[in-house]
Amino acid sequence: MGLRPLVARPGRCVRGYVGVSASGDGHPLGSHYSAGWRLHRAAWGKGFAVEAARAVLDDAFSRVGLDEVLAYTGPDNARSRAVMGRLGLSRRPDQDFTLDEGRRVSSWLTWAAAPAPTETPG
Repeated sequence: MGLRPLVARPGRCVRGYVGVSASGDGHPLGSHYSAGWRLHRAAWGKGFAVEAARAVLDDAFSRVGLDEVLAYTGPDNARSRAVMGRLGLSRRPDQDFTLDEGRRVSSWLTWAAAPAPTETPG
């Protein structure tokens, strides 16, 4: 859990970070877990965000045992919305929120990830 450095190959430079973190009761959505990623511009468009986010979500569901992880981004961040789509996250417009950070107000669009359904032997 938490943010982890994203390194394309062992021994190479850090390309950004990815992870699942806990958000506390003070968050507009209340207490929950959220996935996040931030990559250096040179790492954009190479599939790193999708691959790394998929790995941390799989870990959150299989090892940690979470049943839902949220992800959110600004309405103008088409790249993050595309990553969320590639990950198969579900859009949750009823959980969109606004943050008033004093000097600026920002709007956030929310998606949710859930564990893949397990197949039952039949």
